[in-house]
Amino acid sequence: MVLLTRPLAQSNNLQSLLDEASLGYVLFPAIEINKVNAITPKQPYDAVVFVSVNAVIYAKEHLNFAIKESTQIFAVGAATAKRLSDNGLIVDAFPENEASSESLLAMPEFSLTDKKILIVRGRGGSEVLKNELIKNNIVDYLEVYERTPCDVSSLHIESLERFMSNSAGIVMANSIESLRNIYQLISNIRQYHLEEILQRPIVVLSNRIKEYAKTLGFMNINVVKSQSDEGVLRVLLNILGRTVK
Repeated sequence: MVLLTRPLAQSNNLQSLLDEASLGYVLFPAIEINKVNAITPKQPYDAVVFVSVNAVIYAKEHLNFAIKESTQIFAVGAATAKRLSDNGLIVDAFPENEASSESLLAMPEFSLTDKKILIVRGRGGSEVLKNELIKNNIVDYLEVYERTPCDVSSLHIESLERFMSNSAGIVMANSIESLRNIYQLISNIRQYHLEEILQRPIVVLSNRIKEYAKTLGFMNINVVKSQSDEGVLRVLLNILGRTVK
């Protein structure tokens, strides 16, 4: 059984894949993603960097002036790059293995100098990209969404009890923010469940999240090779000793 901690509005496709694989799950949303009133850029940029799928989803109406024909488009990972391609944007480069700011910065294609760069992200995101790029470029943010921690609801209580009654449960965490609130939600519901939760396998999307999971006390931490839903399913089934059909 999987503790599915994504925002409810963004879990439908993975739920369908889990159903097809006859893999049980419970819904335990850790954060909500909400659109914010962003200031639309009125100038073109030499490069635009999208830090997440949500950045692509919520930025559509704000990019008419920012992107010109010569603008380079970058993504921090394969899932974000796919969403950009689905929206008709050609992606110049993205890290194919690990989705992270560090991996993007390490790519030769991302060696930018004397450029005007726009980073599209959520409020309160990592400063790694800007701190590095601003050494040789002009860098602006376009913040188009925010993450709001979920409060305890009856859904959380019921899902946690069902999950804890299954000895083969696997925890999922899409971000450091979601993992932080998963821990807080469980602590608020049943403090004594925390010790057992930390013994369960956890699936995360990057090594950065893995390192944070270690600080909380998780020991069986599994990082996906592909951030697609199919890649997540592959890891879940591998933990259970099964293979994707």
